Amino acid sequence: MKENNQQLIKKGIDKKCYLIILVAKTLLYFFVNWEEFVFAKELSNQQTSISSYVEFGRRSTTDDYLEEDNDRNYRFYSYQLKLQQELNKRISFDASFFKQDKDYKDSDKEDAKTEIIRSKLCYDAAKEKNDIFEYNLDLKYKAKRYRQTKNLEFDQISFAPSLKLGKKEVYTLGLTIGIDEYDYLSSSEKDESRVFGHVSFRHYLDQKNWLFLSTYRIEQAQQPRAQTKKRRQELSLGIDNHIDWSWLNMIGLRLEIGQRNTCYDDENRDDNYDYQYWRGLLKSEYNFGQRLKTNINYQYFEKEYLVRDFDHCGFHLSNGWDYELLNDKKNRLLLEWVFAHKKLNYKQQDGFDYYKNSAELALTYTKKKDWKTMTSILFDSYEYKEKKFDKQRTTVKLFCEKWFATSDISVFIETTLRITDYEVSSIAVDREEKQHSLRLGISYKF
Repeated sequence: MKENNQQLIKKGIDKKCYLIILVAKTLLYFFVNWEEFVFAKELSNQQTSISSYVEFGRRSTTDDYLEEDNDRNYRFYSYQLKLQQELNKRISFDASFFKQDKDYKDSDKEDAKTEIIRSKLCYDAAKEKNDIFEYNLDLKYKAKRYRQTKNLEFDQISFAPSLKLGKKEVYTLGLTIGIDEYDYLSSSEKDESRVFGHVSFRHYLDQKNWLFLSTYRIEQAQQPRAQTKKRRQELSLGIDNHIDWSWLNMIGLRLEIGQRNTCYDDENRDDNYDYQYWRGLLKSEYNFGQRLKTNINYQYFEKEYLVRDFDHCGFHLSNGWDYELLNDKKNRLLLEWVFAHKKLNYKQQDGFDYYKNSAELALTYTKKKDWKTMTSILFDSYEYKEKKFDKQRTTVKLFCEKWFATSDISVFIETTLRITDYEVSSIAVDREEKQHSLRLGISYKF
């Protein structure tokens, strides 16, 4: 595959064109043979949805890096265009384009541009109403470009066909096999090709009162890049019990262990490190009448990097509440509040150890089939082992969405203001630092 890619590039066709050609060939095959795939069903249920948003402002790496790193602020601009089309009850197609530009405040070498093109084709081959039998094809192209560190620039192409089968409300089995190709522009010695497989299984018992979950993923690199593992594996097990008690509604347990890369945590991350981890999660949900609900979640985690000095462990405890103040045919008013506590300990850099206490309050009002608004305020308090890093953070978020023409058209606006108060002014240029962002979006169904 890689030799073919290089031949295409030599002929003047870049990888974006190669992905477009591959998507076009796949769609052409399905359209030419559509009668065979849809069992001669009429294409009378076609539905199309187009959505887009643009976002810009300031942000911190604490959002992208799971709070493992110190605050590093950057300006950003991003937009996304997404197409979702349901040709009939059996065939659906999704395609999206995402672009983001980052400008770091104190490090020009990390300034980068990211482009991601995705497409997904889904075919439902189930003949019986309660059967699950789906074919899926996922394609992805990602390009990373830096303003200064050209040696880190790469193109990625991912190809992943998958199969899902089972019985509704009984069990589901998912199988995926794919290829990830990384092509570094500065040197072919950094290039990497990975083959991966993923198996998932869900099974309900006792009239859906019990749910068992399990997933397994394995990756194998033909020639791994420097400071990365040749093979990565991940295993996840879980169980949920829906209890018919007057107040306790559900209790669940999750256990995850394996190796992975930071690029799988968030595609917007600008680093690329291998690590091994394990994580345990205990969650529970409670109902106090029809209007008041709460949940309690406890998570313990450990992470060890292959080459990075950020090995750490810690726990996160949270308690969330939902109270429905109003819900009738036309209006809905929901009040939510969350309390959380987090502790993080570093093995190599214990000066960054910290406690974090959080409290969030949100109020959401919906005028059904007309408009929706949400206001939230979040308080975060960080206490570090090195007191000079202590900080207090306040985040205010406003969201408003409006529907038109019987909800076929919608527009929304979301703005976020974050104010960070550092205990020691030398940590930042100003003792008080403000970050703000604005997102505008539109969706159209026809």
